[in-house]
Amino acid sequence: RQPEVCELDDAQAARLNGRTLLVPIPAQVDAEIRKIPHGQTRTMKEIGDELAKAHNADISCPMCMGIYWRIVAECAEEDRAEGKTDITPYWRVTANGKPNPKLPGGAEHHKALIDSEKA
Repeated sequence: RQPEVCELDDAQAARLNGRTLLVPIPAQVDAEIRKIPHGQTRTMKEIGDELAKAHNADISCPMCMGIYWRIVAECAEEDRAEGKTDITPYWRVTANGKPNPKLPGGAEHHKALIDSEKA
């Protein structure tokens, strides 16, 4: 699958605050998360905005972004369980600055991973 940019109708554009919508692919979300430096965080909206800009779209699909973030996180935890060390640092992404309870281990685990990079 390839990323796709869609034109939104008037109602959708008003609700999402944009006329063109990027439907990204999971690999793009993974790649953007991997760019976040150790000890820093970004919001999923910031990542979505970067992807949208790269595709000349106004916004990225917020539902896809959230789903793909969770997929990336689950894959990273599977890799960690297999002993791999080069895993995607999904914990460097927050939901509007807050830990995400939908990620593996819940919000407390997410916060602990963020805090572990601050030490």
